[in-house]
Amino acid sequence: GGIFNNVSSQLGVAGAIFRFNFHVQPNSILITYCLGVILTFGVVTVASWRVSHLNIVTAIRALPDESNAKTRPLLNKIWRWAFGPLLALLGYYCWAAAWGDGYTNVLMAITLILAGLLILVERALEPTPIRQEQVQRLIFTLLGLGLLAIWTVPWDALTGQATSVLDQSGPLFLAAFALRAPMIILGAILAIMFNADALTWLVSHLVGGISSLTPVLKTAIAYPLSTRLRTGMAMVMFAMIICTVVIMAVVIQATQALITLDAKQSAGFEITVSPTLLSFFDPITDLPARMATQTTADLSGVAAVGAVARESVAACQAAAGEIWGSAQLDGVDQGYLDQARQVYGFQARAAGYADDAAVWDALRTRSDVAIVTPDLLTDATGPSADSIAANADASEAAGFEIRLPFQLYGVDPAIATLPELWIDVRPANGDNPFGDRSNADGVTPQRLQIIGVLDDSSTLAGSQIQTNLAALAPLTGQAVTPDHFYVKVQEGADVHGVARELERAFLSSGLDAAVMAETFAAGRNVTRGILQLFQGFMALGLLVGIAAL
Repeated sequence: GGIFNNVSSQLGVAGAIFRFNFHVQPNSILITYCLGVILTFGVVTVASWRVSHLNIVTAIRALPDESNAKTRPLLNKIWRWAFGPLLALLGYYCWAAAWGDGYTNVLMAITLILAGLLILVERALEPTPIRQEQVQRLIFTLLGLGLLAIWTVPWDALTGQATSVLDQSGPLFLAAFALRAPMIILGAILAIMFNADALTWLVSHLVGGISSLTPVLKTAIAYPLSTRLRTGMAMVMFAMIICTVVIMAVVIQATQALITLDAKQSAGFEITVSPTLLSFFDPITDLPARMATQTTADLSGVAAVGAVARESVAACQAAAGEIWGSAQLDGVDQGYLDQARQVYGFQARAAGYADDAAVWDALRTRSDVAIVTPDLLTDATGPSADSIAANADASEAAGFEIRLPFQLYGVDPAIATLPELWIDVRPANGDNPFGDRSNADGVTPQRLQIIGVLDDSSTLAGSQIQTNLAALAPLTGQAVTPDHFYVKVQEGADVHGVARELERAFLSSGLDAAVMAETFAAGRNVTRGILQLFQGFMALGLLVGIAAL
């Protein structure tokens, strides 16, 4: 537990692609134990019931269950005949409902239809003189080949519908990524397992010239084929583990190549300066001013300094009535704005702002304007009734008011010129970021005009709403202490040397200066280590499984 806590604390830095959140309660441990006991009892009950209904002759001679089909209950026979049509109808329903919604939905519908029709054909061939083994070989071979044809062939490219019916959205692309490999593996193993005799004949003829290998080959293949289900399941598990290990190796290499520190993540700064616990005794609210007066260190390598302060607020769209939502508000100073205007652009601006420079200038000089990220916009008219009801239930259970995340309603995310948008913000409780301060009833909300929508949700500041640092003082009623300072070094200066000089200059304030590239690389290395740990566990499971056989 301590190891994972230490690792998860490192995953919050730049470069980490996921985060561990720990939440354990006594009732959750009890529920987990009870679920394990119930699952064990269920498995034992099903196994006992099947053994109690097994014919002794069938068990000794290892005959298939179908040889004892005459003793099946009527409901069992009805279900066996109805299962195939029901599965096909489910596939047809998915086809009708999913047509035009994505490539993966269509393929899953076709898979269900194929499986249902083949099961129905198998039931229809049971009364015929054809041996049950031959029926199973036919049905499962067709099913395996069908799965291979459905999931391996690039139908979107062959049909020329890659941008219409078979178009993939983000979640469906991830679903296809998770389903394609298991379906291909299952199809291949079905085709191999139920045609192993033919493969044995082929291999025997290929090595027929070596008489000593023929009995060894036939014996080696006959044993696993005596229990096709067990052998097939073992092959599926091994194939899935190998596939997972290979995919994780690809993901690890891809994350190292694709996750890089770019200008949008750093805004052109190289060093992050953060306060620590010791900063309480000598807090710094204006780092450039303190740098101008200090004489203990050489800070000539500093080219620019930016500051960002974050405040948890409750926000309300002025035209949407009293619908307050939780939000994070970042106050940025002029040093940050000077760097941001060189990196970030706007996809939409308010009327009267001819270009991006006009928006940045207004944000620099005015404390009643703000910019937002594009994920804050929605063309919905308001929160849904279900989300309001769920939020009310959660608030009642928690014992305090929990607010929905703030959204700007009725704004088309693709719009180029913003309508007149105003929001009201007021401070939120420090202990509960979703509720109001206990003494905030008398606080007058501060009104801000939204004058720009950034073209990317990823910024160094991080919050969805950003305004001038001077706007936070009236909101909080006290002097604003930035949460982070960002430093840009002079061209040709040693970044590590500048970071050391900053820490030495403000030793009494306990500032921590970290090179952003190193922090990002550390987070990326932790992510790689976690993924390699999972990969090692999977590979170890494969070795243990092989040893168990």
